[in-house]
Amino acid sequence: MLAQHISAKLFFAPPFPDSNEFIALFHRWIQEDAVPGLLIDVVDYRHIHHGPGVILAGFEGSYALDFRHERPGLRYNRNQRGWQDDAMLTDDERLKHRLINVLEPLFHAASLVEASHQLSQSPQILRNEIEFTFLDRLQTPNAETTFQTLEPILCNALQTYLPGVKTRIRRQSIASHEPLTITAQLTS
Repeated sequence: MLAQHISAKLFFAPPFPDSNEFIALFHRWIQEDAVPGLLIDVVDYRHIHHGPGVILAGFEGSYALDFRHERPGLRYNRNQRGWQDDAMLTDDERLKHRLINVLEPLFHAASLVEASHQLSQSPQILRNEIEFTFLDRLQTPNAETTFQTLEPILCNALQTYLPGVKTRIRRQSIASHEPLTITAQLTS
């Protein structure tokens, strides 16, 4: 089970940032090469209720000011073009590295958002909860057996990326037609 399309989301603490300001912020990131990867364009989906919001589209992955599930947050979505796997590793080890390769740009982007002088108020991004979504329904079907397989790999990736963290993992989505969504609660 080697997921190709993985996203992770960190949530904003209230008060939430002004979504209009993220369009200019994301354009600035393109101009300054502020985040890793080839960045392409900024897309505004704020007209979609509880939708993806504002997206900074990239070749390997995309960043988004995300409003899904009525919880604003910063999301990083890595697509299959972004992986550079070591063929000598097992599938579980490659998945662990893929999860870390989703966390690194997400946490980097979160730091940039919090430090940005372009935003009228400095938002706080919480780092005690991460929502992972596995969008490959063929590779990672939304089933209890998939969750049980992914749980130890996800815990291992989180503990490798955030040493000393304690994790509590739970399956958030249970409808088989939805992508598998897992929430990790983190404590130090």
